[in-house]
Amino acid sequence: MHWWYLPDSYDEWISAKVAPADVAPEKEAQGSEPLRVYVRWLTDSEHFNEWMNPLDFEWEEPAVAAANAAAAAARAAAAAEEEARRRAADMVPLPHEAEKIRKVRIILSIRVP
Repeated sequence: MHWWYLPDSYDEWISAKVAPADVAPEKEAQGSEPLRVYVRWLTDSEHFNEWMNPLDFEWEEPAVAAANAAAAAARAAAAAEEEARRRAADMVPLPHEAEKIRKVRIILSIRVP
């Protein structure tokens, strides 16, 4: 597993059982043109005293970055909504539990002045 914004020497092997299911394949450097990276690539390289992975710091056009962020936010919102629906479906009381809840409410309403 590669940790973003850490040198490749920090990479580690993990079991497939604990690996996230939605891991994207590792990007490869494309073409022979130099990569455009943020200045943080240079400062982090100095901090860790080794070259950082330039793909972690690849510069994106602002419009592309905004579109990617919006798409990621939409995916996260959809996943959160689906999780909320799933949890709500799991919390529906069974018929005999609903009767217990009704009896408790009646008892409490009688005892409360």
